[in-house]
Amino acid sequence: MTESKNIAEFYNNYLNRLIRDFLKPNIRTENAISLSLKKIPKDVRSILDLGFGLGWSSFEIARHFTRADIKGFDISKELTKTANALFPADNLSYQSMDLTRNFPNGKFDAIILLDVFEHIPASKRDLFYRNIKHALTDNGRVIFTCPTVYHQKYLRDNKPEGLQPVDEDIDIEVILDFATKTETNLAHFEYLDIWNSRDYLFAVIERPYKYHTESVNQFIKTVDLLDFYSKYTLLKKSNLSNEIIPTLSHKQRLKHTLRSLLD
Repeated sequence: MTESKNIAEFYNNYLNRLIRDFLKPNIRTENAISLSLKKIPKDVRSILDLGFGLGWSSFEIARHFTRADIKGFDISKELTKTANALFPADNLSYQSMDLTRNFPNGKFDAIILLDVFEHIPASKRDLFYRNIKHALTDNGRVIFTCPTVYHQKYLRDNKPEGLQPVDEDIDIEVILDFATKTETNLAHFEYLDIWNSRDYLFAVIERPYKYHTESVNQFIKTVDLLDFYSKYTLLKKSNLSNEIIPTLSHKQRLKHTLRSLLD
């Protein structure tokens, strides 16, 4: 079995964990989605979400940017099937693709990489950079989150089971190289404190900025992510097996029933 097939198989078997994280909630994922939504310009028309996992990030983007066409791609056929069943939207499509070998056609105003860039092998970055460069519109931007080198070292030393088949170190030097090779500039960089100090980073690279004197109100200010009971309702409405949908506690069932009656 080739390396790509091994990686695809790993993510095909990742579904149960992703569903548990979806309901928990996972503060890392929630932060990544919320921060990214606030860095997507309001007037975008095309958005590419790479490595969508369960599909929640793509769905939230589609909910908040209803006039944009959202395309999601992931290496796992199983996760792509699940995303189509769980998170359908009129302006959203999901497809399976190995992004280290191929790349979606078209031009995009925003390309989203939420905890994905570190899973691109360093040896395949140059091809990935070329594809990103050609896929960005003249005003396009890449928005991404990654674990920091501090967190990766902690996992290697203390919790190696938390690492995925490919988990590269991403630091500011790698990000600047990403920007250089995609003909973009670093527009935003910050460390995040998710579970520990500086364990994640959030960055935006964009095509060279064109100064203007128009309104600066170009980003959404409030984000309204799905809450626990909305998530659970989506899971129950999908064709997913009940065996992989977590069981609610008695109190949660009562609240869910009440919510259903009020909606």
